[in-house]
Amino acid sequence: MGREDKATWKSNYFTKLIQLLEDFPKCFIVGADNVGSKQMQQIRMSLRGNAVVLMGKNTMMRKAIKGHLERNPSLEKLLPHIKGNVGFVFTRADLVEVRDKLLENKVRAPARPGAIAPLSVIIPAQNTGLGPEKTSFFQALSIPTKISKGTIEIINDVHILKPGDKVGASEATLLNMLNISPFSYGLIVEQVYDSGTIFAPEILDIKPEDLRERFMVGVANLAAVCLTIGYPTIASAPHSIANGFKNLLAIAAATDVDFKEATTIKEFIKDIPYKKIVIFVDNAGVDFVLGVIPFAREFIKEDAKVILSANTYPALNDITISELNECLLRASLYCPVIKDAVSNNKLVGIENGQGGPCLDLTSLNEAHRRPLDIRWMSATDMPDIDLRSIGHPTDMHKTSINGRPMDIQ
Repeated sequence: MGREDKATWKSNYFTKLIQLLEDFPKCFIVGADNVGSKQMQQIRMSLRGNAVVLMGKNTMMRKAIKGHLERNPSLEKLLPHIKGNVGFVFTRADLVEVRDKLLENKVRAPARPGAIAPLSVIIPAQNTGLGPEKTSFFQALSIPTKISKGTIEIINDVHILKPGDKVGASEATLLNMLNISPFSYGLIVEQVYDSGTIFAPEILDIKPEDLRERFMVGVANLAAVCLTIGYPTIASAPHSIANGFKNLLAIAAATDVDFKEATTIKEFIKDIPYKKIVIFVDNAGVDFVLGVIPFAREFIKEDAKVILSANTYPALNDITISELNECLLRASLYCPVIKDAVSNNKLVGIENGQGGPCLDLTSLNEAHRRPLDIRWMSATDMPDIDLRSIGHPTDMHKTSINGRPMDIQ
């Protein structure tokens, strides 16, 4: 059977490409530099049943796609990326699984003169097994060597190539003499096309948990902004209610006002057995002035030292250590109890080294723990430490100390 003429071959190629674009909603644009025919055959075999590989000239691929734009305009997004030595991998399967199969089909390759190094190449210190007559070759490349038992030994690791360097004849010859094949080649995913959308392959590594985490960070930022400007939203309403409740608890603790939910906090500060109280402060503004300061004052009245720990760096509506200390100085002008406590070092502010809206006790380093003057122990051996979170009396909050889970009630 004779080989088909060029015009027929082109027509069949256009038909095949258009058919694949219609049949498969997803595809990869892959780079095929340094991929040989045998390796390409192995890749096709490994993808059989899951994907179809189609290579070709860029001009022919562009022409076929442009002729199909009337039926599928979204294919135009592929055109800017058809450049260099590229091809298509069409699939209906999971993109991550097909991508992983492509990455698995890489083969080791020696360094060839003129090739661009895709990664760093380091020759480890070793006995090369080469005779002394090759010493001049190593000297030309400034590689320190010595003669050991009649053979050349490389004294130190040698960083011979960096990513992006062009491989010279000397480097290629040396690596081949040492039987080092530093590179591996295969089809490289350059772009991903999925139902009219084109995106970078790194997007495939984003997991649902990552999206959920980013979303929750956005919700937390929105809630913080809304709390700062006093604009209630679904995100900020729970915090507003909790902050208001904490303010009511602080007022009840400092006065004779009594209600059912304040019973626990009143019992807690009654006949205080503690000599030192550490309060981790979050919100600035009215929550600190009407909540934390009156609460701290009740402990001071019971002759306990109070340490207020605040963020070192700004975090939206959270108070920083510099702002906290300024508020304490201003409160001293109006409250003799606060003034006396600040003057006698019974009420002090320290930084916690953090700058986020959530306090992470596990990230407190020794420099920030030391001013607390508290011995941090395991969750099962804490007779002299009582960590409490001011919230609803029935709430149970979870945290951890040095990575160990612990209940805070």
